Amino acid sequence: MTSTFTVVTPSSHAAERLFDLSLSIDEHLGSMADSGEQAIDGVTSGGTSPLFGRLAERLILVPYLRRLIRQRNRHLLAVLDAAATAQRQKK
Repeated sequence: MTSTFTVVTPSSHAAERLFDLSLSIDEHLGSMADSGEQAIDGVTSGGTSPLFGRLAERLILVPYLRRLIRQRNRHLLAVLDAAATAQRQKK
């Protein structure tokens, strides 16, 4: 049985800024300070050099995820607009 959930966090900041902050371990550590949680593990090794990993992340992954977020937002706005139009036509 599959189940899903959605967490919505309103923010006045741009999605790109929030995404950049989500990549920062310092931001995560700061956000966990009051709860007593600790970051105890992370990706520390791999098949590529750390420099290549960061380069690939910045040149490929970050732009891709930003584009994906923009596409999703356009889709959600279109769905909301269609629902609002249908609701107006009912009246």
